[in-house]
Amino acid sequence: MIPSQRHLFDIPRDVAYFNTAGASPLLNSVVEASRVGVQVKTHPWTIGANEFWNKLTTAREAFVKLFRAANSGLINASDVALVPSATYGVEVAVRNLKLNPGDEIVLQAEEFPALVLPLTRAAEKAGAKIIFVPRPEDFNWTPAFLKAITAKTKVIGFGLSHWTDGLTVNAEEIIVKAQQVNAELWLDACQSLGALPFKLNLENLDYIFAPTYKWLMGPYTFGFLYVHPKHQFGEPLEEYWASRMDSDDFSKLTHYETRYRGGAIRFDMSERSQFINVPMAIAALEQILAWDPAKIEKTLEIKTDRIADGALAKGYVVAPKEFRSAHFLGIKNPNGFSDNFKNSLDRNKIYVGYRGDWMRIAPHLFNDDQDIEKLIQYL
Repeated sequence: MIPSQRHLFDIPRDVAYFNTAGASPLLNSVVEASRVGVQVKTHPWTIGANEFWNKLTTAREAFVKLFRAANSGLINASDVALVPSATYGVEVAVRNLKLNPGDEIVLQAEEFPALVLPLTRAAEKAGAKIIFVPRPEDFNWTPAFLKAITAKTKVIGFGLSHWTDGLTVNAEEIIVKAQQVNAELWLDACQSLGALPFKLNLENLDYIFAPTYKWLMGPYTFGFLYVHPKHQFGEPLEEYWASRMDSDDFSKLTHYETRYRGGAIRFDMSERSQFINVPMAIAALEQILAWDPAKIEKTLEIKTDRIADGALAKGYVVAPKEFRSAHFLGIKNPNGFSDNFKNSLDRNKIYVGYRGDWMRIAPHLFNDDQDIEKLIQYL
């Protein structure tokens, strides 16, 4: 178990923050990295290859390290594109998706809009259909999800933890079923990567979308997109000059190079050399790797189990442990959460999230026993 890391953050003692799934607070080291980045842009005559090119490779390599244990080096830094958001990554995948009339896309009910909205447009345009797997009353998503996957299924989009309440699916079983029907697998890792060890082989996944402002503890408007090698010759959203061959030689830019750099780099967002966001993302990833996602998960599991037990004792609905994520959970009041209750938490500086019918409680290593007891007391 990792001891409290509150000292690495600027969180007042009277604040109990349980909304990492909405936006993580920044580590002090990440804030310092942002200051250095601001200084770079303040003095643009100091901008050189390190800021414009090299740090991008460092960021990609740090992100890749999150996958190494599960994939034995199969993933390279060039398999990762730099994007501003999960939606941008989904739009890249949609642009290179060939849907036909009658094709089906399988998503969980109440899925995050970043997946739903781009795919809805694509399905309507192609005459395809989105199948929403209904929320199960017994909290077990997997059987209904597997049943929804058929020979018509073209794309399966899912997260390891449902964003509203942390309910899980058996990803390995979904992967097997997807392979049987030759469907693409799109993983929304917004609510998982960084808080738990990645155990899936990337050979089985087509795309992974991972913005940094949640469990990767980095800046807003920055993220990563993993693209399987079989999709790396697709069409990017932007024809960005720096994604082309020899673009590091500014004297050749008027040659209008048509060849892309290798791998997923062709899908990079424009102005990707973000002198502030890139060093912030690197600093955050380095700290996560130092903590070790496996240890983060085990530590957060202890915290969420305590909160779950406290909520159950007070009459709240909580999913069985076997169906909920280790790092965050949802609880439901059978009578709903009143505005007075929500305002009471705010007045006492207890910050949680509300998604659908669920109160979403997402702690991290900055939460200590005092925070947890305070939350349970006010439930």
